Amino acid sequence: MASLIKVIIQGLMYACVIVFIISQFRSADSDANPRVSRRTILLAWIACTIGLLIFSTTHYGNNGTGETHRLPVSDEVAVVNNEGNISLEHAEGDDVRVDELEKFSFDQERFYWQSGDTLFNIYHFSSKTMEVVIGKEQYDAIAIKRIYPKRSAFREFYDHYGRYWGGWRFWLLP
Repeated sequence: MASLIKVIIQGLMYACVIVFIISQFRSADSDANPRVSRRTILLAWIACTIGLLIFSTTHYGNNGTGETHRLPVSDEVAVVNNEGNISLEHAEGDDVRVDELEKFSFDQERFYWQSGDTLFNIYHFSSKTMEVVIGKEQYDAIAIKRIYPKRSAFREFYDHYGRYWGGWRFWLLP
């Protein structure tokens, strides 16, 4: 419910900005009436709200609902945290359950996570294959060789979530 209220308020703000910009272009015309009707503002508000609602259902606009939190990590894959149960969600529907995820990192091609103290997993998005590395030293050696993120770049889910959905995305997107 709170996200719906947020979308309605954002729709009104975007509508006001759009109507203001259009009225400024119209007022540049010397013969045009610079006043904007309530109907125009209402239609712009409805259009903006519907547009924001549609965007909030897309891959990059969906941040989860209720107890589910969603973080897009590539063009077709998102990390979903449903009350502590974390999984990788594919656009095609091939979800991968991630057990005992403590910290993770990602890039456009792979998802890296740490389970326990010495178990590291690497999931390749394109081939949908998983690679398991046992030991910190082994992971560090592979990370240097293959240009993977260092262990210090691994963060907890809510650190990534806050970094991605915070800031301008919080204020400008639904």
